[in-house]
Amino acid sequence: MKMKLMLMAFVSLSAVWFSSCQECQKEKEQQDISNVETFLDTEDEAEYTQADSASPQDKGSNDNDENLHGYKYKYDKNTAFEDGRFDNSPDYIAIPAKLRGKPEQILYRRGYALSYNRTTKLANWVAWHLTRSHTYGNVERPQRAFHDDDDVSNSTHYYDYNKAKKYDRGHMCPAGDNKWDVTAMQESFLMTNVCPQYKGLNSGVWNDIEIKCRDWARDEGDVYIVCGPVFFENRKERELIGASRIPVPDAFFKVVLSNKHKGKGIGFVCENRGGGYDLNDYSMSINEVEELTGIDFFPALPDAMEERIEGTVGRFR
Repeated sequence: MKMKLMLMAFVSLSAVWFSSCQECQKEKEQQDISNVETFLDTEDEAEYTQADSASPQDKGSNDNDENLHGYKYKYDKNTAFEDGRFDNSPDYIAIPAKLRGKPEQILYRRGYALSYNRTTKLANWVAWHLTRSHTYGNVERPQRAFHDDDDVSNSTHYYDYNKAKKYDRGHMCPAGDNKWDVTAMQESFLMTNVCPQYKGLNSGVWNDIEIKCRDWARDEGDVYIVCGPVFFENRKERELIGASRIPVPDAFFKVVLSNKHKGKGIGFVCENRGGGYDLNDYSMSINEVEELTGIDFFPALPDAMEERIEGTVGRFR
């Protein structure tokens, strides 16, 4: 499809851009436009490369966990997880492999986990286990809902978006997935769980995908979801908003896994602008999303199963 070809073209240009990015760091500011940030400096790279090489801890075995539906859980050396940290279920299946070359601070919430990037001031990814029961509930949106995240040192603020007329505070883990619990609902409005999202996208196809995911969780019993912003590395100028100078993402990704039966998965990439409402125009394999984002999704799955699921577009209702 045309949109997919455009996205893949951006990926192919990324290597050329990265090799020359150090020569492009002359300062030039306009009111809302600035040279693109590389989101990586040598200090960050050294810190996180060292972390990558650390010896994995022995976490034991979860082979008898009935929620794994007969599949043996393989502990990946780059996977960060804690059993039962939220909702006493194998939510670590949703956690991507540890990122390489990007700063990340892992935050565990009542309803989701999040990898925070202190340089972009946005999430690298947000992951959660959406069960059938979590798609129901009566908890309403709180008053003065959006609030700073005290667990990070440089949280953005709700008022950063006040003058950004084109952009909403776009949820990554949606409030609609957190009506089952008061704390989960409140934490869905933390500023680390939102990104500048074009209004037409937030209320359009992105909302449609969120609704479809709840439908799938009801049909399948549960699904594992990861989403987040996408920054095209070849872009030399980027819009920044608010006093926090938040970089506006170029697109957003979402991947969905069902671990039932033989398993299936699907990915989506939506450019941060208006568009159509046909989900088929945005769907692709999880492998294609991995190629675009550089994120290794669902590393907890056995390798053969992961390869099969991520290489095809699963058939959901």
